[in-house]
Amino acid sequence: MPAGSERVCANPICSVRFERSGLTIEPKRYCSDQCRQQASILKRAARLLRPLGKNKAWEILGESEAEP
Repeated sequence: MPAGSERVCANPICSVRFERSGLTIEPKRYCSDQCRQQASILKRAARLLRPLGKNKAWEILGESEAEP
């Protein structure tokens, strides 16, 4: 595979590499639909948590880990 012909998934918690595909004006950015959805959820959660500040955001995230 020539250098530059693969890319890393745009989901910040995924490091899967895949071959470039899609239109030149809109190339494929995610390795799967699941990764695309996860990235969307992360972006939306970040927008909601950012105004609360780090301490409150970490408090909320810590509470969610304790729940079953």
